[in-house]
Amino acid sequence: TNVFSPTDKPAGSPPTVVWVGRINPLNDLDILLRAAALVREQRPDIRFKLFGSAAAEDRDYERLIRTL
Repeated sequence: TNVFSPTDKPAGSPPTVVWVGRINPLNDLDILLRAAALVREQRPDIRFKLFGSAAAEDRDYERLIRTL
């Protein structure tokens, strides 16, 4: 499909990792964020963008995620 076709990146833009999903313990977002911290130690130019929301029952997990 043409809905999600890649576009050219502007010259000099940093590499970007994007995560989209529900903020939920089953998705192990805490592990992703800890791994992102390790990656940034070696590659501080990489950006991580996360998009999602948490259900009411996962608000405590969302608060944990925001601290990482």
